[in-house]
Amino acid sequence: MTEKRKLLVVAGAGASVDFGMPSVGGVHDFLLKKAQELFPLVDDPKTNLYGSIFKSITDYWGTSTASFLNKTPNFEDVLYAISALASVIPAGNFTGPLGAFVTKNPLPSVVQTGSVKLQPQDVLRHLGQTLVDELLDEFRRRCRQRDPLMVSKVKEFGQFFAGLTEKFDCAVVTTNYDDLICRSLPGIETGFDPSDGRFKQGRIVNRTAWPCLLHLHGCVHFDMDVTDGDLHGVIWQPDLDEPFHQNSFGRLTQRTAEGNEFPTSSIIAGYGKTQQIQRLPFRTYYSELDRLVYQSDALLFAGFSLADAHVRTSFANYRDGRERPVVFLDFAKDGEMLAGGDFDDSVSGPARALRVFRAPSGSMKWLGYSHPNTVDEVRRAREFERCTAPGKRLSIWYNGMLEACRHTDKILHEFG
Repeated sequence: MTEKRKLLVVAGAGASVDFGMPSVGGVHDFLLKKAQELFPLVDDPKTNLYGSIFKSITDYWGTSTASFLNKTPNFEDVLYAISALASVIPAGNFTGPLGAFVTKNPLPSVVQTGSVKLQPQDVLRHLGQTLVDELLDEFRRRCRQRDPLMVSKVKEFGQFFAGLTEKFDCAVVTTNYDDLICRSLPGIETGFDPSDGRFKQGRIVNRTAWPCLLHLHGCVHFDMDVTDGDLHGVIWQPDLDEPFHQNSFGRLTQRTAEGNEFPTSSIIAGYGKTQQIQRLPFRTYYSELDRLVYQSDALLFAGFSLADAHVRTSFANYRDGRERPVVFLDFAKDGEMLAGGDFDDSVSGPARALRVFRAPSGSMKWLGYSHPNTVDEVRRAREFERCTAPGKRLSIWYNGMLEACRHTDKILHEFG
């Protein structure tokens, strides 16, 4: 029997939005709404602390000295700012060094739990902890929903992965919190022992079968309990209807040597991920990623924009002389530029893919032609923009994940 080739699937937010999960912008809107409920401002009750920090960053980036950024902050920028702000406020033994050089602007007072409080470090900490907790609860709520239309779409998602596993041994690394891939690949190794929900590192590093599923930033099934003396050990709770005890609010924070603080949560949110992944199982998952990349025969990026540097750098040496195809599933609206014709947008997923996998922009073609430069015709044909440079196979799909699920045969064809 011929041994199957090894396919590494890397999934990001774009893989889940067609199936009821929020986009990056949707997460921001949700956090803004929750902060309005829980952290309204004293002087302007129609806005809130999260929204105030978001506005300050937006205004700052819009100044003449920073206007070259040409971007709007996302929720990760805001969560990081909350952590960084706390580090410049005196906090006893945990006072950060930046406070000696950075003078923070006064922050507004908020109404918290019905009473007016000033803006000390603990309120910033509570804001960050509460928002992470609320975000995880929202993802669990969405994963429990059984809307008939979404159930039908999720079935297509599962059929897509069934098509992949028929042809390949599949390992999956996902930065998503949802359980769509868990449901699509029942029984795949995650490192958690099904008998007690505890994470056993050896199940990943010593496994004999290649397939595995690594929730690099956590999962809706992750909970926290005491494990081997660790008060904040991460365990697996298979039933989303059962009570969870993962709340980071009320727990000690993760403090870095630089003075930053991050919520102790069963998910990783915001920036500072290289600090947050020091805990198990994240540390094991992250170290395993390099081995998966090296051993893989092909790569499939599903809605992953390559924006996370700590993940992206694992692919820096993927072009090592082996002829290994890369398929990049993205979504673009009509009128947007193809990656090969886009000389200005350096922050799009396809543009990053060209850089990471060393595909010269002039080598990107569609049906043998480099024009038109917009995605319109490629999308209508349900086709790919492809790299024609020898040894650098790269195929980019612009129709999103749901359409990819409906054209599994086309996706598989790109792997040859």
